[in-house]
Amino acid sequence: MQKQRRNLRRVYDKENSEPWRYKKAIEEALYLSGIFVISDAIPWLEWIDLQGHVSAMKRTSKELDAVIGSWLEEHLNKEIQGESDFMDVMISNLADGVEMSGYSRDVVIKATTLVLVHLTLARLLQGFDLTATAGLPVDMSEGPGIALPKLNPLQAVLKPRLGLGLY
Repeated sequence: MQKQRRNLRRVYDKENSEPWRYKKAIEEALYLSGIFVISDAIPWLEWIDLQGHVSAMKRTSKELDAVIGSWLEEHLNKEIQGESDFMDVMISNLADGVEMSGYSRDVVIKATTLVLVHLTLARLLQGFDLTATAGLPVDMSEGPGIALPKLNPLQAVLKPRLGLGLY
């Protein structure tokens, strides 16, 4: 198990590799999903992009699209041998050249895959209890209109709800 973790760490830490790019894009997307953007409160200021977050969101979405697009190309070119996965099933069920709601097959597959990855990450987070280092539960509530300050990541502890063998 330790050896497998070391190998995964080696793959994901290799800079500019595909897993590294995807890891960085997911980290950036998670960071940007929780950040306060002025244009959310005052929509007519969106064109200014004072903090630069909107352009960072667009850049991150392009990076995620590029990584998932490369996965799709691998599946279309049959570079991955062995068991079929979700993308293979989607490719086999959707005919080439067919449009769904005005979108091509590739766009539908990439969007569905991204949603599936998002839901998987959300489900993994639900498998843990968040507590503060003092043993108190983390307050995730918001105040009237303005979010309360959040805990720093080092001040929160994750405890698995299920046995470690199930993860």
